[in-house]
Amino acid sequence: MIRVERVVEAGIAPEHAAAFLLDFASTAIWDPHTVECRRIDTGPVDVGARYRNVQRIAGRESELEYTVAQYIPGRLISLDGEGTSVAARDTIDIQASSTGTRVTYTAHFAFTGAQRRAEPLLRLVIKRIADDGAKGMAIALRSIAHAVR
Repeated sequence: MIRVERVVEAGIAPEHAAAFLLDFASTAIWDPHTVECRRIDTGPVDVGARYRNVQRIAGRESELEYTVAQYIPGRLISLDGEGTSVAARDTIDIQASSTGTRVTYTAHFAFTGAQRRAEPLLRLVIKRIADDGAKGMAIALRSIAHAVR
């Protein structure tokens, strides 16, 4: 199992950050490794909403289907992801801070098959993806902060 956690501070109200991040299709905006992320069902964006996420990892595309598993408005978003050789749990914790909002993004990856044997190498790749994603999220949240002022 691989676990990564990144913290992003942004001058934006927690409810605006949560609304942006709840629609997981936003990863196509802030995560530079996401090739595509789109909603694959209909209805309100809430618990049960499903997304197809395609990422480019180490030159290869990887696809996961994510489902919003838990949502506490303005506070917590949890998603479960399933792919052919990986199960993921992403948790986005949103807290008010002295700068506006602190987002703690935690991701757990459980690999199976050949991917599991490659976990030491994947750990390094996922660390870089998490670093790049945190930078992209900070930029996107700053952009939203300017738009809602």
